Amino acid sequence: MGFNEIFKLNKSKIVIDFLISALMAIVIFINPNFLYKFVLLTKPIYWQIGWILINLFVSMIIYYPLSCGLLFVYGRLTRKKKKTKKNSWYFAIAAILLLNPLTFSLIYDQIISNKITNAEDCNVIITEFANESPAESAGMQVGEIITEVNGYKINNLDSLAQSLADKRARDSIIVKTNLKEYEIVTIIEPNSGRAMLGIKVGELCGL
Repeated sequence: MGFNEIFKLNKSKIVIDFLISALMAIVIFINPNFLYKFVLLTKPIYWQIGWILINLFVSMIIYYPLSCGLLFVYGRLTRKKKKTKKNSWYFAIAAILLLNPLTFSLIYDQIISNKITNAEDCNVIITEFANESPAESAGMQVGEIITEVNGYKINNLDSLAQSLADKRARDSIIVKTNLKEYEIVTIIEPNSGRAMLGIKVGELCGL
């Protein structure tokens, strides 16, 4: 009886669930470490909307028990009602403690993220362009994934650095991304003296 009392579907629970899921989506999206947003920007608008709706739906499923637990505790603390069974409180507290964003974040960091980080192949994503950027002038966009430089496979940040290690100013190189192929003339980075494309990149594994 206690379980049904807490988790039975109603309008208030759906509204709270939606608000929690939407808030978490915003927090994740503005996180500078969430690099997939740059990839998302290169997709068609219908793909972006579909991705947002699917992820919001999944989040609402994940956080529904949390919403139920919070509403149950709030209702019992703010209203004078008949005595509630202890097992109802157990279910509510368990839902709040075990199925909240912090718990899911810890699980992700300790289990999923470690496995992804240890993977051999990652994606090098363009996140920003420098003030002087031959890559941007060539037509590259934020969110593109660099796959090759002069035929050299790019699967992490080190491989990108190695592919440019022997290049000098005004060297012409061929850069392939997940969208197209570009011919780019390198420039020299003033501080280090190394050849550069004028891009800022991030490494996204498990994509």
